[in-house]
Amino acid sequence: MQGFVGMGAFIWEDNIAGKFFPMEQETDMLDWRPIMMNYEENPIARGVLFLSSMKSQENVEQMVMQIKVQCAKKNILVEDVAVEHNLIGDMDMDRPVVKSVVNAIVNRGCEVLAIRNQYDVTADDSDWEKFVDGMAGMDVRVYLADTGEFVGNAYGE
Repeated sequence: MQGFVGMGAFIWEDNIAGKFFPMEQETDMLDWRPIMMNYEENPIARGVLFLSSMKSQENVEQMVMQIKVQCAKKNILVEDVAVEHNLIGDMDMDRPVVKSVVNAIVNRGCEVLAIRNQYDVTADDSDWEKFVDGMAGMDVRVYLADTGEFVGNAYGE
């Protein structure tokens, strides 16, 4: 899918247009297996990381790296990163970047969507419930980095 690449992040500017920014290549070339817990016994899940932030590129890169390490410890291999540079604070679930992230997950056959918290997707609780149910219907687990847990107990995590 256009905009999602393995060696960086796709950044959206206020839901209007996206641009690619390269991240530190050494972080993308890391061998994540030593960080992963029992990766030989537990399957590694492929994931997409999505963040909505107004922070600078440097701070976003730091946050992405921290969450990628956290995900690796849960056997989630973050293959793609999407960052929404959301200066206007739009929390509507119907914004283009959320749709693009969902399409990327479906098209790439990813098993996990990693986000910081619910507010990266929506501020509305009923929309959040619908979003999580939709992800579960596609066999995609939603991982919240702020809590370090998967949404709900459906997966026994």
